Amino acid sequence: MGTKKDELLSKGIYAIINKTHNLIYVGETQRNFLCRWVDHLFSIPNYAEDKERMRLYLHKDTKFIVLKTLDDSNYKTEDFYSNEYQAYEFYKKKNWGIVSKNFYRQNTNYKDRTLGIDKQLDHYKKRIKGMVHFLSTVNTKHTNGSIILSNLYTHLNREFNTDVRERGEGSVLQHLTQEELEFILLDLYPRFHAKKIACLRQELTNNQPKQMELF
Repeated sequence: MGTKKDELLSKGIYAIINKTHNLIYVGETQRNFLCRWVDHLFSIPNYAEDKERMRLYLHKDTKFIVLKTLDDSNYKTEDFYSNEYQAYEFYKKKNWGIVSKNFYRQNTNYKDRTLGIDKQLDHYKKRIKGMVHFLSTVNTKHTNGSIILSNLYTHLNREFNTDVRERGEGSVLQHLTQEELEFILLDLYPRFHAKKIACLRQELTNNQPKQMELF
């Protein structure tokens, strides 16, 4: 995937890019790149009838890359949209096939979309649960996501010199700190990305072999 791990937890402007076919999706996120890309991967089946998007998403040379980080708290929603627009126009002038849309307008009062810490942590937990469910139930002999989480908790204990299972009643996940949740996200994402793309490519091969020939 070619992106440093610390960048995955940043926010800003990104691209899903394929230089072989000159195809690109330009986007922005005020959460972080990793969670946004997880959302992209889960949403790919929604574009099954869009051949250009499917070619971009599933081609072997496609990469998810960071174009610009905008981590400073002084950046506002309009800054994200304007920087996204600049990237969009850059590739448009180079005659790239752009599968995303851009609706940026200057002098518009854009609503702040920054998440508070509690919502951010909930966002992390939902993405973790989604990735674990997929990894543990799709094309695998095991169907118990708790095995994956248990292994991750053991890894967490070693890394942070703690015992996350002794923090209180209920789900261990609910008691993890932001740093610990980010540690799990970074651990899960490469596996999830690779398996999700492989499964989608296999599904397309089975259902639409002629379209796979385009790749």
